[in-house]
Amino acid sequence: MQSRKGYGSEFWFTFKAKVGKSKVRVGTDQRIKKLQRAADVLLIDDNAVNLQIASEILVKAGANVETASSGFEALKLCRTKIYEVIIMDIQMPDMDGLVTTEKLQKELHIKTPIIAMTAYGEDKEFYKHGFQSYIAKPIDPLELIETVEKWINTDLRRTPSKEDLIRKEQVINKKVIDKLVSYGGIDMIYQALQDFSEELVVQLKTLQILLRSKQYQKASDILHTIKGNAGTLGIDQIARWAEYMETVSKMKKYTSFEGDLNKFNLLFKSFQEEAKLLIV
Repeated sequence: MQSRKGYGSEFWFTFKAKVGKSKVRVGTDQRIKKLQRAADVLLIDDNAVNLQIASEILVKAGANVETASSGFEALKLCRTKIYEVIIMDIQMPDMDGLVTTEKLQKELHIKTPIIAMTAYGEDKEFYKHGFQSYIAKPIDPLELIETVEKWINTDLRRTPSKEDLIRKEQVINKKVIDKLVSYGGIDMIYQALQDFSEELVVQLKTLQILLRSKQYQKASDILHTIKGNAGTLGIDQIARWAEYMETVSKMKKYTSFEGDLNKFNLLFKSFQEEAKLLIV
């Protein structure tokens, strides 16, 4: 033993031992529990390491996994695809898991089971905010797989058919149009849709210029106008996409606007095609 004042003591000892006969095999149990079927899972976490580990576990278990590193990215993905399970980190910058979950359920009206992922253990507040379950950090592979297995086999929502997906992707909400026609007449609605279409051509070109020059406030104002007009006319997908882009613009750090504008143009083309069939 050696001791130094202020530093502590160091102990050591020596003993004789025989070499054991049994062999320890490290990492031999590579068996991973498999999901009963492949499932589409969205995994959301701002921590790249957690995201990679959880993703690898689920992929090896047979899941189809997509990842998002923020609440904004999760909202964007959920606007264009239906997932069977969403796993959501609670603590994320800008938009935490609680706010993201509320937006997914109240604004996008998704019925997908959402599972909280947290280092703080179970909290009743999770359920008040719309979560169905939770997974503790650090991630336990078996718990993660079994939780996903449970919720893909729970009849909270059914797996959509191709026909469901086509219906879900309709840009125009026909129920809203029918109601507007019943009050204002077909001619008024036809003119309103035509005016909206003509204005949107100009607005999209202006948005590209503003976002490229980082004039985010002006871009946000235009997107806010589009959101309101589209919402009034029942052009739901364009209204939601404008709202998403408006939210990102307000953050004054919009690096993915080119891709988002391309998506906007695709939605606009779909709107034009649907409008032709809607009013004949």
